[in-house]
Amino acid sequence: MKLAIILPGELRFESKEHFDDFYEKIKDFDVYISTYKRYESLCRMITPHYTFVDDKNREDEILGFAKSMGSRRLGLWQWFNLSNILKQYKNELLQYDCILKLRTDIIFSKPNLGKVDDYTIYLSTDFVFYGKSAHFINVFENLFFDIKNYYFDKVGSYLPINYDNILNRDI
Repeated sequence: MKLAIILPGELRFESKEHFDDFYEKIKDFDVYISTYKRYESLCRMITPHYTFVDDKNREDEILGFAKSMGSRRLGLWQWFNLSNILKQYKNELLQYDCILKLRTDIIFSKPNLGKVDDYTIYLSTDFVFYGKSAHFINVFENLFFDIKNYYFDKVGSYLPINYDNILNRDI
């Protein structure tokens, strides 16, 4: 199975040993990163496939709405970076069987996914998730913009939820 690993957001390594351990587990895979310019030296050590989000003016120029969200806005950046990777590298990523999204601050084993169904996303919170490439891209490429344009600032509004996926899932 041909696997691409994506790393959206901050590259959080506590030490050189942490970096070395992480890199040892992913070095046999193609890795794609969307992060901030301050991590460029780490990006170069990991992969030639990286892109940056403008860290300095990101709230004003990219989001526009984020300042009013206070500390809640920080969690949105991983989704913006995820969308950025999928936008920048979509054609390349479609050449893989699966896409695995990781964070650098988690403990994990070398990826070995086994059988992956066509229309399933496998996850353990937002720290690690994966699926077939076409389905993964279809599910996540516009998620940030859906959050921004559809869900943001509607805390007091009723938003209908489609419960079919929950009711029909394997138990």
